[in-house]
Amino acid sequence: MHDLTIGEHDVLSNLRPDSLTGALLYLLLFVVLALLLSRGLRAAVHVALTRHALIEHTTAVAAESVGEHAVNGCFVTRIEPSAAVLELRLRAPDAASRDSLRSELLQRLARRIAQADAGATAAEPVSFS
Repeated sequence: MHDLTIGEHDVLSNLRPDSLTGALLYLLLFVVLALLLSRGLRAAVHVALTRHALIEHTTAVAAESVGEHAVNGCFVTRIEPSAAVLELRLRAPDAASRDSLRSELLQRLARRIAQADAGATAAEPVSFS
């Protein structure tokens, strides 16, 4: 194992994690690996969310229904292997109209997504709850 030498120094003995040089090398290796994995995950999430442009559709439909001032945002709350769960936060004009507003938003979202996907074949349908 100690066959790789430069001059009188054994290079492989410096690659052991219990030496300072080896520990720094392993640290660098794992940091680079973590950065690559995080970029891959970010790209996968971006593809999943932009496939149907769900965040843009959801926010636009809510802004049309209650006005932009009432929309607090649309957030990704959970990512699963075959789905992304979004949470739309908005202020209803009053408590009595909350359920009817929710129903109206779900119907409008279903129509908007269906129109956007009319030209494309969606392998996984979009669902609302």
